[in-house]
Amino acid sequence: MSVTSLTADRIPAGVYNVDPAHSSVGFAVKHMGIATVRGSFRGFEGTVDASGDAPVLAGTVEVSTVDTSGTRRSPTATCSSPTTSSC
Repeated sequence: MSVTSLTADRIPAGVYNVDPAHSSVGFAVKHMGIATVRGSFRGFEGTVDASGDAPVLAGTVEVSTVDTSGTRRSPTATCSSPTTSSC
């Protein structure tokens, strides 16, 4: 996981929206200790509030927009019971 450190003195005061054209939300998960499954979410939004003493980051992700580049895997990633045929 990568985290970028922000400090209030580096950001002009204000509230900023995350630009989805220049941002991404992704993840990496170890599978059975031998492979890493990487994925991303196409639907997300967020803000950076730099109006106080410390920046406040907030955001949401639309879980149904998960993409793992696996046509058989992505639809079941959001299913509550991936072993059923309803997924």
